[in-house]
Amino acid sequence: DKDVPAAASFDGALRCKATLVSGPLLTERGFQELEAFPLPSDMATHLSSLDGCMERYASRAVDTATEMSVGARERALKVLSLLGQLDKEEEKRATKKKEDADGDGDEDDGYDPWANFVSVQGR
Repeated sequence: DKDVPAAASFDGALRCKATLVSGPLLTERGFQELEAFPLPSDMATHLSSLDGCMERYASRAVDTATEMSVGARERALKVLSLLGQLDKEEEKRATKKKEDADGDGDEDDGYDPWANFVSVQGR
């Protein structure tokens, strides 16, 4: 079984750095906003959520209150179909396994994301 790669998981696997513009877009698509302060070493602000994404895309697919193009509705249905093919129980196990492997997260306490920053004015 060592040659068989582990199944990729979606829930919690995508960590994104959002700007003021892309933050609301990620939230609108079901990503969870990280509330950690200070930010983790990878500076991620949003984390993928299977349930959140399925909920958002399902509401987009059945929304009749707003005018949505046929292509946008078809894309929402396609994304929803792909997310629906994921095994929810396997996602939960993978997320739990990742959390257990990460421990309590103290290994990033001494990390300074600005350590390699060179000031332009200092030259």
